[in-house]
Amino acid sequence: MKKYLLNNSGESPVHLNHTNMELVERSIYHAGDLKAIEYYLSHSHENNQFDGLAVSETYTYYRDPFDVSIVKHECKTTWYLEDGTEGTSVVKAKIYDPADGIKKQEAKRWNLVNQAKAYMLMNIGYLNSAELLNEADALRIIGLYVQEIKNPLYNFIQDAQKEYLSEQVKAGLLGILKQ
Repeated sequence: MKKYLLNNSGESPVHLNHTNMELVERSIYHAGDLKAIEYYLSHSHENNQFDGLAVSETYTYYRDPFDVSIVKHECKTTWYLEDGTEGTSVVKAKIYDPADGIKKQEAKRWNLVNQAKAYMLMNIGYLNSAELLNEADALRIIGLYVQEIKNPLYNFIQDAQKEYLSEQVKAGLLGILKQ
């Protein structure tokens, strides 16, 4: 009899609230959208290794074709067996009213901004990143980007004349932000 990793039983763990259990959560983003959350039994900080995938939540987004705000998302929750194969899955949907869809799209843009900040920290360091973000218009331009007015931020990055901001770093930042 195959057992579920989450409850060490053959009984489906669908009724258990895995978000309140002592599991290690790993969030996966793509182009600013939360694509998946994986819940593991353990994680090693030394080698950043996750072990024992017990539950995963995979998100699919549906957008308004005109303003790209989210109108619906589906979440597929999968519980895994001890042998690593999929056991049971459930799909739930959430419908967004226009205001919430716009907020969700803004959250996606903030995720991209945070990803760009992390990229800057790794490639040009903390002090240079702070200097660049403290430029006179940087925060206002980032705010416009989050509101879907993207060109001022693209131009700000392309036009920046800093010795630590190579063309390769600029291209990396723009690659993240244009997703």
